[in-house]
Amino acid sequence: MSLERPSQESGKFEFKFFPDPEQRQLLAYRTLELINILDRKEINHLLFLDKGARPLSTIVQDFWHEVHPGVPSPKIAFMQIGRETIVFLNQR
Repeated sequence: MSLERPSQESGKFEFKFFPDPEQRQLLAYRTLELINILDRKEINHLLFLDKGARPLSTIVQDFWHEVHPGVPSPKIAFMQIGRETIVFLNQR
């Protein structure tokens, strides 16, 4: 598994989020661990907290299709957190 995919513009991949090769390797390893857990426990839905996890969800989906070709990946949803309106119960 590789996180290296060339961009359509330059034909060359530039790592903007994970420039360190060791970080990319760890991310790939942990993503594969997650995929194995999802598969082993037959988890069909995956919830990511906040939209900031969208890059990770893309990596999970891409790796899933490499590991399990032809098998549908778990459904992915996002929960936006940290945007709630604070309501004070003791307002005077």
